[in-house]
Amino acid sequence: MFLWILLVNQHTCHRLNEFEKQLSEMVQTIPGAKEMCEIKGIGEMTVVGFFAEVGDINQYQHPRQIIKLAGLNLKKNESGQHRGKTTISKRGRKRLRALLFRVVMPLSAKNQAFKALHEYYRTRPNNPLTVSSLLSLYVVNSFESYSSLVDVKFRSVKRK
Repeated sequence: MFLWILLVNQHTCHRLNEFEKQLSEMVQTIPGAKEMCEIKGIGEMTVVGFFAEVGDINQYQHPRQIIKLAGLNLKKNESGQHRGKTTISKRGRKRLRALLFRVVMPLSAKNQAFKALHEYYRTRPNNPLTVSSLLSLYVVNSFESYSSLVDVKFRSVKRK
C-alpha cells in the first residue's frame, strides 16, 4: 500500500513539473510577461497566476483598474461626523488579491526599490503605518508603485 502511494505521488509530481514547464513556455508568448519576469522577486508561476486572473492587460486603460479588480482599492467608512477606518474594499477577486499579497512579501525583501518604499511608509513622520494597517495598505501602495513602474512597459506592449 505504501509503495503504491509513493508511486502515485511520484507520478503526480512528474505530471505537475511537466505542466509547469508548459505554462512557463506559454506565458513567454503573452505580451508583457517577459517584462514582469525581469522584476527581481517575481517568478514565472506568479506571472502565470497573474495573467490567469487578470487576462489580457490590453483591456485595461490604467493600472488602477487592476487594483480595483483585485479588491485592493481603499474605501472610507464615513458618515456625518463619524470618521471610521480606511480599509481595502475586498470587492474583487480574492485569488488575485492573495497572489499579489504573496508577491509583495518577497519583493520587499529582494527588490531594493520596494524595500525603500516599505521603509518610507513605515517611518514617514506624518501618518506612519502601524502593524494593524501595514498589511492591507502595504499591498495597495506597493502594487500601485509596481503598476507605475511597469506602466511604461504596459503602454509599450499595447502599442505593438
